[in-house]
Amino acid sequence: MKNFPTHTILNKKWLLIVFGVVLLIMATLLSKYKPMLDSFLQIFTAVAGAMMIAMGIFTERRSAGIKIESSFLLIAWLGLMRLFTLIAGGPVGMDETLYLHTAFNISAQAQIISRYTHIYLLRLFILIAGSDPFLGARLMWSFLIATTCVIIYLTVRKFLRTKDAFSSILCAILAVFIFILAPICLSPGILYADDTVMFLISLGVFFYLLAMQVPRYEKMFLILFGLVFFLAVNAKEIGAVLGVLIFGLGFNGDNLFSIRRLFNKIKYVALGLLIGLMLFLLLDSALLGDLWFHLRLSNWQIMLKYNVSKQAEWSSYNYYSYFASTIILPVFILGWLGYYLLEQKNKIANNLKIIWVIPLAILLFNTMTQFQQYERYSIPIYPVIIVLGVLIFQFDFKPARKQAA
Repeated sequence: MKNFPTHTILNKKWLLIVFGVVLLIMATLLSKYKPMLDSFLQIFTAVAGAMMIAMGIFTERRSAGIKIESSFLLIAWLGLMRLFTLIAGGPVGMDETLYLHTAFNISAQAQIISRYTHIYLLRLFILIAGSDPFLGARLMWSFLIATTCVIIYLTVRKFLRTKDAFSSILCAILAVFIFILAPICLSPGILYADDTVMFLISLGVFFYLLAMQVPRYEKMFLILFGLVFFLAVNAKEIGAVLGVLIFGLGFNGDNLFSIRRLFNKIKYVALGLLIGLMLFLLLDSALLGDLWFHLRLSNWQIMLKYNVSKQAEWSSYNYYSYFASTIILPVFILGWLGYYLLEQKNKIANNLKIIWVIPLAILLFNTMTQFQQYERYSIPIYPVIIVLGVLIFQFDFKPARKQAA
C-alpha cells in the first residue's frame, strides 16, 4: 500500500477506528442470534474490532494503508463467513456422511487414512459448534471458502507489482469475484474433502510465493510450505501436486538451476513435513489411541484396496465435461494466454513459472486415476487457475530476487 499518495483518504488513521467500531456493531448484531456459530463469530468480531480501534489510535501514518487494507479483508472475511453459513447444506453422499460420522465419533478407519486432515479439522469445528456435527460441517465449509477467498486476494496482490497499487487491488478483487461465481460457491455448500485440499493447495502456493519473494522470512515460509504439503496429502491424495513446486526451489535469481541450491532449500521443506508428521502422531495418540496409525503400512494397503481396487467407469456427465461447461475453462485459457504474453517479454522468473504446472498436474492426476467421473474432483483446481487467469490484466510482475547459486 506504500504506493498510495499520503493525502488519500485510505491513509487516514481514523478509518481504522471506524472499521473497529463497525466490527463492534457487527458483534452486537450477532448477539441476537442463538446458534453457536454466531456466538463464535461474535467473540471473534468483538476482539477484531477492539484490535482495529487500538491500531487506529497507536498506528503511525505511514503504516496506516496496509492496516486499512487488512481491516477490509477482515471485515470481508467475517461477512463471507456469515453469508456462506446461510447457504451451506449438509452431507448428501456416502463419503461425506462417513467423514462426518468419523469426526463426530472419532475413531481409526484405515480405509480413509488419507482423509484425516479433513477429519481432524472437521472434529475441531464440531467442537466449536457445541458438538453439533451438522453445524460444525457448515461452519467448516464456510471457513474453507471464505479463507480461500482471502488467500486468492493475497496471492494476486503478492504476484503483481504495479505502479498503481489500486490496479493490483482491483485484479485481486476480480479474482475473488470469479471464485465466488465458481460452481463450488454456487452449490448448496456440501462439505467435501476436495474443499479441504483446495484450501490447502491454495495456501501452499501462497507460502511458496512468499518464500520466493520475501527473502527475510524465506526459511519460515518454506517450513510452512512443507507443513501444508503434508496436511494436503493427508486431506486427499491429489494434494501431492504441491510437490511439483519443490523443483522451483532450485532456481536462483539469474534463472539458473542448481542442484546444490535445491537440496539446500529442501531441508526446510523436509522440516515442515516432519512437523506435520509429529502433529499427526500426537493427534493419532490423543484422539485415536493409536500412535502408529499413520505409520502402519497395513493401514495404507487397506486404503489402496478400498480406493483404487478397480478403475471407475466414466459417466455421461464426467469431470471434463463439467470443467468445460463452467466459468473456469475461459479463466484457464486466459491464464495460459497471459503466460505466453509474459514469456514473450521475459517477465516471469523460472521459480514462478512452476506455478503454472499446478493446474496441469491436477488434470493429469485426475486423468491417471479413477477419480475422474465426479464434478467435485475439479474443486482443487479453482483457486490457482483463477489467480493465473486474472494476471493477464496486469503484466508488471515482481522480478526474481538475486540469489547466489
